[in-house]
Amino acid sequence: NNLKFKQRQEMNKRKIKHTFENRALFSKHLNKWQDRLNLRNWNVTLSDKFAPTGCAANIVFLREAREAKVALSKYDEGDDLENSALHELLHLLLVEYQSAIYLDLDLMGSDYYDGNHLRTVEHDLIKILEKLLLSDGK
Repeated sequence: NNLKFKQRQEMNKRKIKHTFENRALFSKHLNKWQDRLNLRNWNVTLSDKFAPTGCAANIVFLREAREAKVALSKYDEGDDLENSALHELLHLLLVEYQSAIYLDLDLMGSDYYDGNHLRTVEHDLIKILEKLLLSDGK
């Protein structure tokens, strides 16, 4: 155990930690994609904690509170920061769709079920995707 710990310490010394500039750039990408994905109804912040080992970034959120924290990995392993920011925010984009599916499954067969909630969320997602795909990268 002690040998493995020392080996990990040596490996970590050779890795390059994310700089303040990397974190600021990652935060800028989060802001950009939060706008483009129409996620301004979420309070998204950059976490002081690090993403789990093996992850470029990681998001945790409280859906009811509309709060999310995105953690960046401790070390710069050459991952595309913008792609990582987009990837994590796509989890938020899809959480509404997931919850609508679960709600529909719970209500299916009851007198209250009409499928409208899922269709509404689906169309909201389609509008966002249309905007992104037709924007020509602007």
